[in-house]
Amino acid sequence: MSQPKPDKDIELFKLGQLFEAVRNDYLTGVGFYFTATIAILVFDLTWSMTNYRAWDNLIVFLVIALPALGLFAGLITFRISRPYKKKVAHLSNLVKKVERGDPLGDYESMIKSVDG
Repeated sequence: MSQPKPDKDIELFKLGQLFEAVRNDYLTGVGFYFTATIAILVFDLTWSMTNYRAWDNLIVFLVIALPALGLFAGLITFRISRPYKKKVAHLSNLVKKVERGDPLGDYESMIKSVDG
């Protein structure tokens, strides 16, 4: 006996909820690294202003700030953006599955398939 065709609206709703979860994970990660970088830069600026003369504190700030900004950019690229792009590509495959009329399954199995 064949399975009934799934309702596309329900399947697309599940897919929308899944995409929102993936997007929220991405934005949370970016926000975490951005906040940490700002905290490092503020600490560096205040520390260098209290311990060095005017031109020296600018040099010390730049010596610490530039690597911190490079670290921030690297972490965003490798730890946040690449996994996000892979998850979005997987979501694109799920959209194609809905277009063909295939069922997506339950929500928990969809989350597991996207995360790992």
